[in-house]
Amino acid sequence: MLKYSNRPTVVATFISSLLSLQLGAPSNQALAQGQTRTQAQGQAQVQRQVQGNGQARPPIQPLAPAPILTAAQQAAKYKEQGEAAYEAKNFALAVSCYSRALSLLPHDAANSLADLYYVRAMAHDVTGQFERGTADWQAARDNYAKALLGNKAGVNVEFATSYRDELNELVHWRATQSPSSPDYCDSIHCKRLAPGSVLKVFISQSKKTGFSPELRTFIFQAMRLWCQFPGSPIRMELWPTQYDSNIIVQRATADDPMNIGSAGQTTSNGRELVSKSFVNLSAPSYDEKDMTPRAKEQLFNLTLHETGHALGIDGHSPSGLDVMYFKSPLIKLSDRDANTIRKIYQ
Repeated sequence: MLKYSNRPTVVATFISSLLSLQLGAPSNQALAQGQTRTQAQGQAQVQRQVQGNGQARPPIQPLAPAPILTAAQQAAKYKEQGEAAYEAKNFALAVSCYSRALSLLPHDAANSLADLYYVRAMAHDVTGQFERGTADWQAARDNYAKALLGNKAGVNVEFATSYRDELNELVHWRATQSPSSPDYCDSIHCKRLAPGSVLKVFISQSKKTGFSPELRTFIFQAMRLWCQFPGSPIRMELWPTQYDSNIIVQRATADDPMNIGSAGQTTSNGRELVSKSFVNLSAPSYDEKDMTPRAKEQLFNLTLHETGHALGIDGHSPSGLDVMYFKSPLIKLSDRDANTIRKIYQ
């Protein structure tokens, strides 16, 4: 009885084994092979992620911590950003960058503070914020004076002295002259250059001190803006020789005396009635092919400003909205510029 009682179990086990073989159920060996295959596929996928185009990627390195800038270094960064914004004529952004730089510097950093107040004053002035500009001029003047009295290490004494004296005049000038009057004749000494005649303009073609034909045309285009506003009393023509010309234009060289901070300079040979004006313009080279678009715009602005001096505007406008402002970035005349030249030649 006991023997026979186990037979159904044995038979069932035998049948189950037969069914497994017929239906292809995985054996222990097959399961092991499958696991090995899956692991190999996983390793291959990881390998593909690590490799690209057959080249092994370098191991990922942890990022180095960003260097910690001192307050002076961060202020210098903001000043650079402000100067870039000013050149792009984004004057509001320039003021913001200069203000951030000023907020980082200690009170005893007089020379750096003076430089920042100076450039922020100009950014205020060219947007018509004259009161803020004047306040910054005063702060720049006082800090240049402070820098000259203290430890002069790192201070350009000639530069600081020149700017201190210039700013002292500007503060007095702004207190006595209006930047909003119809013209600025009261702020300048007025001369006249051969009134009633067509002005002969000689632009040097010398490789050393002159300009290429293309730049000569470009420069004369800027000069002629003084002829093109309604009611202009000025007429000009290009002239082939300098000897009988009224305005002589040359490229400045290292030997030419220039005022500190100036890119151009104009002189004339008369107190009231001028027969000849001499204009020196800074430019990187003889040919325009070596000039960036920004450099060409600066040359246009410089030519326009210096031509105003050559025509008899002996001095500067107190308004940053005029081409004849002492640091004007503009490339077109204001109504006050036009009114001033009309009044001189009336």
